[in-house]
Amino acid sequence: MVHSKRRFGAGKDIWCEVKPLLAGLAVAAVITLVLLSLCALLFALIESIAQFLILPLSLIVCAVGCYIGTYVCVSIAKRRGILSGVIIGLSLFVILWIFSLFSADFGVGINSVLKLAVLLLSGCCAGYMAINGKSARKRRR
Repeated sequence: MVHSKRRFGAGKDIWCEVKPLLAGLAVAAVITLVLLSLCALLFALIESIAQFLILPLSLIVCAVGCYIGTYVCVSIAKRRGILSGVIIGLSLFVILWIFSLFSADFGVGINSVLKLAVLLLSGCCAGYMAINGKSARKRRR
């Protein structure tokens, strides 16, 4: 029987696998919270901003938070970039979805599906870039 050295959980404590994910998720959640708060303040201060900008701006903010959080996670773990991106994207979506339960205009529709797709794509791109980026190639040399 042939065993791979990089098998999930091979001889490692589960905490070593979960710790980078939790760190990346915490970074993603904090960055998303701060950026969404700044956008809300911007919308409150500048009343002439068009309402149709709310959704694209929130998607961009969530994508940036997920990207940075996934990049941090993969930089710590140094493996499983795309999988980590999917996990952090899904987790961030669930966190945002739970917080939106308390909102008066809660609903599951095309906007939720779009937000999930953007978070997954952003997380996967960050995971790929963290593993295969220029600084990662320098580390391998």
